[in-house]
Amino acid sequence: MSVISIDDYGDIDADGVLIGGGNIIHCKKDRLPAYQQSGLPERAYRSLWSDAAAFANARRIPVAWNAPGVPVPFAADELEALIAPVVSDANYLSVREQASRDHLGSYGHRFDIVPDTALAVSEMWPRDTLVETLADTLTAAGLDPKTRYAVIHAKRRSMEGDASMMAAQIDDFARTSGLLPVLLPLGLCHADDQIARDISGAMQERHLCLDAPIGLRQITALIAFSEVFVGASLHGFIASASYGRRGVLVAKPRLPKFMGMADHLARPCDVVETWRAGFNRALSALREDAPQAPGEAMQAVHAHWTRVRRLFDGGSPV
Repeated sequence: MSVISIDDYGDIDADGVLIGGGNIIHCKKDRLPAYQQSGLPERAYRSLWSDAAAFANARRIPVAWNAPGVPVPFAADELEALIAPVVSDANYLSVREQASRDHLGSYGHRFDIVPDTALAVSEMWPRDTLVETLADTLTAAGLDPKTRYAVIHAKRRSMEGDASMMAAQIDDFARTSGLLPVLLPLGLCHADDQIARDISGAMQERHLCLDAPIGLRQITALIAFSEVFVGASLHGFIASASYGRRGVLVAKPRLPKFMGMADHLARPCDVVETWRAGFNRALSALREDAPQAPGEAMQAVHAHWTRVRRLFDGGSPV
């Protein structure tokens, strides 16, 4: 779907405003170059939710929160100046884990807890509809479409030492597991592509580095058919869980959103704090049955969307 700037909304005909998801409910100054260059670091994230709520309020249309994350606690003055008016104007409120609810202080009790709705990606793109996409992606990279591989995602904040140390660990994992490592950057705005190139340049074992941008469908297909996902991306882990694949989340640092998702999936053993532990856990997981589909968590997502649809159809979300 096309993206429309909030400055270009104009008189667009909308049934409601859906806020989130993502770890966006905060008012911190952002350091991303795109925001810095646009003169928006002070309010880039705040506009995603407070301006969106104001847009809905001005047009008298309903507002629903799509289980976003609240990464840090709001100060008391921020709660009263920013959260209070948004909460009072919203028709349905949800966040994605208990920590986010706690970070909203006295307003937290107004929010339902719903798993990150990206968990339903396997219903948007069922696995069998991605077979051709995967084959084309691997063939274009010079690989046999039947290649058995592991998806590896590294983020700068998760790195232990330099790229050569990371490369050595991936090489060890490749030799032990017999899988082809696929280095898959998931956050280009965080320079994940440069991290992948640095690691690739230091690796000794055969591998695939997909450092050039590829489509979301291609990324999803690679995770959906991987033998195991090992990485620092919450949504990479969520996608692997959605498709019933093995996955290990390297929680470095140990952010609340990581354990929140692990609790929803009842998979705390698949969240670790070091890459060494991550690769060891991946090797253990490869000897185990694949995890079960996230039935209970998916039911919670379905119930969430039922409430949103009911609200935007003109009814009550309850």
